[in-house]
Amino acid sequence: MILIVPAHNPSEELISIVANLRSDFRNIVIVNDGSDPQYDWIFDLAARYATILTHGENRGMGAALKTGFGFALESNLNVAGIVAADADGQHCSEDIRRVANVLLWHTDRGIGRVILGAREFGPSVPFRSRFGNLLTCKVLKLFTGIQLRDTQTGLRGWPRSVAQKLLGIKADGFDYQLECLLKAEAEFLDIPIRTIYKDGNKCSHFKPVQDSIRIYGVFLKHAFSEILGSCRSFVGRCVRRVQRTLA
Repeated sequence: MILIVPAHNPSEELISIVANLRSDFRNIVIVNDGSDPQYDWIFDLAARYATILTHGENRGMGAALKTGFGFALESNLNVAGIVAADADGQHCSEDIRRVANVLLWHTDRGIGRVILGAREFGPSVPFRSRFGNLLTCKVLKLFTGIQLRDTQTGLRGWPRSVAQKLLGIKADGFDYQLECLLKAEAEFLDIPIRTIYKDGNKCSHFKPVQDSIRIYGVFLKHAFSEILGSCRSFVGRCVRRVQRTLA
């Protein structure tokens, strides 16, 4: 298993997380997504336990994940799966390890199932996070029939065959995470993980207005694509019927 951690201006907690997990993964890949220079010391210390890849400028969560996926797949040709986790302290080492173990159990049996670490959105969770996740879950089910408890979790386990599909997604921001769910073409299994929000989740780089517009734009694009496909199918059936009539 390979662990990928996209990081932009991370806290020093990143160091302890990768140090605790170094024996659980074949390799840990941290993608420095254009962090400010004052964070260099964190990446220097984390380099004792992980491979550090660096973007010269901040390109977004999706871009960092794709860089990590590409490196993991190219440098580890026989890797069975990839686990992705956020660097903002929302995922403890025990939960990351558990997602990896569940993914390994499935891949060892030839089951290409995506494993999602699902948080519990109780009263202690900031309202914007509770409401945003609930709304996204409802909209996802409405448009796709996929029912999940946490669509915005950054802790995910991807089988190799599914991870390869994710490299072709064009989105580079937080909307990439939702595109991954829509393009995976796989079954999902969500397992409960701890819900950690420190200081009202101030460390998050999520921009509520800008990133929400991008995320729900993904749904609109998917809906338009489905409608367009249905129209083409209907027109095709009409043309074939006319052709049979005239023959």
